[in-house]
Amino acid sequence: MNKKTMAASFALVLTVSLVSAVGFAPPPSVLNYRAPVAPGTTITGPVTNIDLVNRMVQIKDSDGTIQTMRIDNEIEILHNGSPTSLENLSYNDIVTVSRK
Repeated sequence: MNKKTMAASFALVLTVSLVSAVGFAPPPSVLNYRAPVAPGTTITGPVTNIDLVNRMVQIKDSDGTIQTMRIDNEIEILHNGSPTSLENLSYNDIVTVSRK
């Protein structure tokens, strides 16, 4: 095998490996993007992202908009009608989040 063929083979293997790895990447962190939740506001929908380090969660609301919010002592999370914590959530859980 000559050097050109080896280089082309290596490039192909590397490309396939990188493309395959993208499908298994964890969801991106929500970082510092958040929508303020006004008192009395309720958002219900599936969880699309959880950031335990920054205490943030993303929820897809009824309009299909991804709402990002920081979870603090004033936020209540209900899963199946029962209060829960950010640490107990899983992706695609249907939750209701409201500010007390």
